[in-house]
Amino acid sequence: MFSISLKPNGSEKDTLRNVRPLSHIIQPPRLAESPVAFECRTLQIMPVGEFHIVIGQVVHLFVRDDMLSENNRIDVDQVGALGRMAGYAYCRTGDLT
Repeated sequence: MFSISLKPNGSEKDTLRNVRPLSHIIQPPRLAESPVAFECRTLQIMPVGEFHIVIGQVVHLFVRDDMLSENNRIDVDQVGALGRMAGYAYCRTGDLT
């Protein structure tokens, strides 16, 4: 589960069952239900109008074993990842052909 509809001030962390596995490098815990997790450090936050662009560095990548193909690459079909496009628009990796 990567994104869910919540009431205002709702927390994905409080909604999910098991959310406290420790991260390897950063302090905040990761969501246990996520089959793939990126640990990132913020490098820069740039204001652009009323929004912000966040530049970060991936410092650790967690991938659950069953999400890997035989050659140890992430199996994008198995993961079924979502991508944020803009606003409320999303795409799924399964939509790619």
